Amino acid sequence: MRRLHWCLVILAATAGCGGGGSSGDGGSLPTPVVPLSDAEATEAASGAVLTITAALVALASEPPGVAVPNAAARASGPAGRAVLCANGGVLVARCSGSVITSTAHECELIDDASGTGITVDGRLSVAVGARGVCRTGEIPLDAVRTYRFTHFQAVVRDAGAVVETFAAPRLVQTVRPLAGGCAAGQAEHRLDGRLLIRRRDGTDLRVDMRALRLGLHLDGTPCAPRVTADGRAEIADHAAGRFVRAAFAGLTVSGSAAIGYRIDGAAMLDCLGAFSVATEAPLVLAAPCADAGALRFQLPSRATARSRFDAGGILLDADGDGAPERSVDSCIDTSLASCE
Repeated sequence: MRRLHWCLVILAATAGCGGGGSSGDGGSLPTPVVPLSDAEATEAASGAVLTITAALVALASEPPGVAVPNAAARASGPAGRAVLCANGGVLVARCSGSVITSTAHECELIDDASGTGITVDGRLSVAVGARGVCRTGEIPLDAVRTYRFTHFQAVVRDAGAVVETFAAPRLVQTVRPLAGGCAAGQAEHRLDGRLLIRRRDGTDLRVDMRALRLGLHLDGTPCAPRVTADGRAEIADHAAGRFVRAAFAGLTVSGSAAIGYRIDGAAMLDCLGAFSVATEAPLVLAAPCADAGALRFQLPSRATARSRFDAGGILLDADGDGAPERSVDSCIDTSLASCE
């Protein structure tokens, strides 16, 4: 199956750069002023990990799409010209050298493969590390690409109903494709800026990224994405009422909705400090909570804790002995300790 990078339309496939520790902007966050107890830390980590997993899954997703820059590339020439929109909207495109620029206003484009419609607004420019883009009207999928979004929005519709909305007020993303994998689309990415993601499954996120390095690798049976994160992100999970400010050091999310998601690795939260997480049973996400799954944490105190998710609720085992000390019916229970 042909995978299109989301920046070719908007999140057609996101990826990341695998493994490794954090450095530079992805370094440590301030130590919490008031350390949390192990029970509070277990509660805060459980909610934060749900939000982080949802964000990385959304960044790695592949909604149906059409290649906006490819449409722009076909409008060859520095003078630019209008591209035909399905609904009478406007997409003015310009291609000069290896830089493609497009400005859209309520322009609906149709994905020939799926029939899904995407309405785009705003400005998108793409610098392609390959020659002949304006001549051929195509962006090579193995070329390094740098996308710059300005007040850009894409609304994806299927049979007239809104499936998802992506908005990038200001975002820069560099994509370095990688060979191999069980499907096309592996790449290393670096992101700086803000992305808003809203889906009909209840996902409602705002993600602010600073030198965030994401890697998408496609492997396993069945073939599924594995995303590794290094760097910093601030995630506002509006559906859950959570705000997570985190630094990642090789944190990995793998799997799919069909087989569940695994999250493993190290991170640092401004409200908690450094901790690690390992998946004992895959998460079945049901925004903003999870219907199933089990996680093991190593808390900042070095204590081992566990959380088990069931039908939106959480069973919390702060001392890790296998006997939960507390349970709540919902992951957004206001009595839970959380990062704000």
